[in-house]
Amino acid sequence: MSLLASCEKDHSHSIRDLVSESSNIILEKLTGKRDKSLNERMEISKKLFWCFLESILLEERERVGQPTDFNFLLEKPIVINSILALSVEITLWSYSSHDNFQTILKTLNIVPIEFYKVIELILRADLGSGKISGIANLFF
Repeated sequence: MSLLASCEKDHSHSIRDLVSESSNIILEKLTGKRDKSLNERMEISKKLFWCFLESILLEERERVGQPTDFNFLLEKPIVINSILALSVEITLWSYSSHDNFQTILKTLNIVPIEFYKVIELILRADLGSGKISGIANLFF
């Protein structure tokens, strides 16, 4: 992702590590064991995570109107984990394979108000492009 490379500090490795670690925690919590279909859905969730992250960074860069260093977002694990949690929830909901939304938030120790702030970033970034129309109705 070229936007990450434009930052003062390259966050790509730390983000990948956090996403991988958090994904494993979620998988263990949801299944207690590694489940093939859940693993496949987690891979889809990770792809969605990167799409959301890119959309947020593009929107923030456009909103500010100048080259921006995204350290204020990328150095906060709560932001990364919230984007991942939303990605997992959307993926699992799409497959009708999960019905307890709070499980993911509790597993990653995400306070709902912090999660809401990240959803707001995603909505602001994606509503213009229509990538995830109806997301607000999914959670609110």
